[in-house]
Amino acid sequence: MDPSGQERRCASAICRHLSEQVNREWTPDTWLDFGRDAERSPDVLLSDGVNKIAMEITQLTAGQRFEDHDITEYSLHRKLAPDQT
Repeated sequence: MDPSGQERRCASAICRHLSEQVNREWTPDTWLDFGRDAERSPDVLLSDGVNKIAMEITQLTAGQRFEDHDITEYSLHRKLAPDQT
């Protein structure tokens, strides 16, 4: 199945961010379709010509799924934040 416009925009935004951070051009390499929409699985391989990253693109909306993401993001922020000492 072809990626949706939203999936393409998300992959492009991620590639732009990676390209800015590491000063190498990242692009969507391969769109993956495993036919398992009910299961979590990578949607796209991003590549800089040498390295590849498998990404799952997930739409977050209201509800438990969004709350779980919010809690996880807050927890990661606390753990990865530099010490204030």
